[in-house]
Amino acid sequence: IRIQPQNWFPLYSTKKPPKVDGKLKDWPLLQYQELTPIVEADPFSHQGDQDGSFAFDMIYDEEYLYLVAKVVDDQIEVNDQDAPYSIDGIGFQLHLGPIAKSAAYGGYGAPQLLISPSESGKGEGNVLNKSRLPEGTQTACRLTEYGYVVEAALPLSALKAAQGGDWKSLRLNV
Repeated sequence: IRIQPQNWFPLYSTKKPPKVDGKLKDWPLLQYQELTPIVEADPFSHQGDQDGSFAFDMIYDEEYLYLVAKVVDDQIEVNDQDAPYSIDGIGFQLHLGPIAKSAAYGGYGAPQLLISPSESGKGEGNVLNKSRLPEGTQTACRLTEYGYVVEAALPLSALKAAQGGDWKSLRLNV
């Protein structure tokens, strides 16, 4: 089954880029809310009504595309030795090519930011295959009282290269 992009959402530019520090102070409102918890593990391990839910947003400036996610998690499992997909984490899959190509593309080989909180609860987070992300990518992941916050900045040069100059669209799977 191939699922095509569901909706078009506007992507806003900013004159004041957020600091990539794992804090929400530069993000007054997260536009995109996933209120239905997503559980890909033992369904009995999730207790609260919001456990497993998340909200996210993205903006861009002249140099970077910025992503942020607020993840609600009642019981966080972290281990710097484990991959983010085997513990608590979130993933952003970025389809950088033109929309006609990305809409028909299954996603293999697309840059993926899979990240989980580090054991310290701050810093860049536990990032899977960071060397496969566009050069210059910045990440931050911070534990909070409700779960964790992830922030990332991806160089627009990667989008421009994939689309042959000025970029027009981006497909993002969260």
